[in-house]
Amino acid sequence: MDLLQILIDADENKVHEGTPPRRSCNHVSYHEVYAQGMIFLATFEGLTTPLSFLAHALATHLDVQKKLFDEIHSVIGDEDPTCDKIQKMEYLDHVIREILRLYPPFTFIGRETANTVTIKGYTFPEGSTVIVPLLEIQRDPDYFDEPDTFQPDRWKGSINPLAWLPFGYGQRQCIAVRLSMLAMKIAVIHVLRRVKFVTQPDVPKLLELEYPVTGLIVPKRSIKLKIELRDHPEHYIG
Repeated sequence: MDLLQILIDADENKVHEGTPPRRSCNHVSYHEVYAQGMIFLATFEGLTTPLSFLAHALATHLDVQKKLFDEIHSVIGDEDPTCDKIQKMEYLDHVIREILRLYPPFTFIGRETANTVTIKGYTFPEGSTVIVPLLEIQRDPDYFDEPDTFQPDRWKGSINPLAWLPFGYGQRQCIAVRLSMLAMKIAVIHVLRRVKFVTQPDVPKLLELEYPVTGLIVPKRSIKLKIELRDHPEHYIG
């Protein structure tokens, strides 16, 4: 009984033997099922992309990795992470926010103007599409010191909320922002308390990025890391 199966069962073209016809408001089309499936895929991409970049950031910043592991060990230990305990993990929140600042899952968001509006001398006619360049804003030196560097401690200070937009902002902010943040934190807790990320000799500290037409960001060259088991440091996973 997962959501995708419920959508498939609600397909208006699907015949259910022995069941009375349902009202049309309970039916969805094939295209609606397809659209919901694409939303699921986009959601997973929004989680896996920053987590992949986080593995690189932790491998190239062992001091951050140790501090984060120490917080996980002191707050969670070997227990299953709960919402209450995760909310107490301030440094984990800073690390996730910093990686989403440097490597947002998507490089831009688009908004359509409901009415003609003029902002700082620029007029946007009704129905115009406005593209917000997330990466440029989140790496703007006017908002962040040394914007291209990975510094989770910067989140101890005051950050302009409109300078951090991986989930958008305002009434059209991603509805899954809290769920996504929680899912990433749970993933980091489960992985980092068991393994340690280690760099290879040719892994750069600063990554060069590419921007495919999909709007996602990817590194220009493949990144290879080594994973060291914490319980058995003499064994490695390639």
